[in-house]
Amino acid sequence: GMTRVGNVPSLKQFMHRQRVLQLYIDIVRTARKIPDADYQKFLLDEARMQFKMHKTEADEREASLLLANGEKQFNSLKASMNMAL
Repeated sequence: GMTRVGNVPSLKQFMHRQRVLQLYIDIVRTARKIPDADYQKFLLDEARMQFKMHKTEADEREASLLLANGEKQFNSLKASMNMAL
C-alpha cells in the first residue's frame, strides 16, 4: 500500500481539523456579538480552554465525539442568543 510521508494527515484527519477550526471561528464570532462583556469573556475563555485541552486527542472516535458535542453546544448557544435578541 501507500506509505504516509512524515506527518501528513489523512483526508479524514484533515476534514476533522477543518471542522474544528470552523467551530472555533464560529464560537469566537458569535461570542463577540454578546453585549455582556463578562459573559463574552467567560465563553471565549471556556472555548479556548476546551480546544487547548483536547488539541492532542489522538483517538479518532473520541475526537469525533468531542467535535459533535462542541457543535451541539454551539448550536444551543446560537439558539438561546436568537431568543434573547
